[in-house]
Amino acid sequence: MKHSEKEKTTLDSLSPKLNRNMIAYHETGDLFADTCEIVESAQSIAYAAVDTILVQRNWLLGKRIAIECLNENGKADYGKKL
Repeated sequence: MKHSEKEKTTLDSLSPKLNRNMIAYHETGDLFADTCEIVESAQSIAYAAVDTILVQRNWLLGKRIAIECLNENGKADYGKKL
């Protein structure tokens, strides 16, 4: 088996469906379609990573605001007058 065939087999055996953190890579003979698949796959993974980070960021911001605004009883001071 040639080196490139061995490499292709190894890359193809890591199915993107099983590991969503892997960029899809297939050699179909159509250079343009293959490059589009690589770019689209990478973008999809990047969007998912950014979404995860934004959820974590927003959760931490909410936690920090809650800690600052709530007293030891878990209630905000602005409700005392009511």
